[in-house]
Amino acid sequence: MKLIKEAPYVLFTSLPIIAGIAISTQGALNSKVGSKLGLIEVVIMVHLFGLITSLLIYFIGGAKNLDFMFKFNPNLVVAGVCGVIITFSLALSFIELGALITVMISVSTQLVTTKTYEHFGWFSLARVPINYTQVLAILIVILGVVIYQKSY
Repeated sequence: MKLIKEAPYVLFTSLPIIAGIAISTQGALNSKVGSKLGLIEVVIMVHLFGLITSLLIYFIGGAKNLDFMFKFNPNLVVAGVCGVIITFSLALSFIELGALITVMISVSTQLVTTKTYEHFGWFSLARVPINYTQVLAILIVILGVVIYQKSY
């Protein structure tokens, strides 16, 4: 019975792991193809294939129409622009800095940014004030990035 209650936790903690693998894989593939095809071309193709994949999943899931696409939400415009920035920036950084340092810098930046959003309750996130333990943990991650960079 305990296993059944823990299943959602296991599922939801495995999703970020899957996402992390996908981000690293996408960055590596984008940089490889981007160095031959061009980075902006890769961004366009990645988002085109992402759209096609999303629509397939949407319709396989039983959806019948695309009415939602006509409900404008400015947050989605910002999120879409962020997607382009992420894809382009990671592909270029993988080429110039290498895979691991790119991911380390990206993740440490995400920690600081996301904790800031949580602390202030921005973007409809639940407000979770920062504490000293969290500051220390984030500083340790940043220190790890610095130490790793110095090892090159």
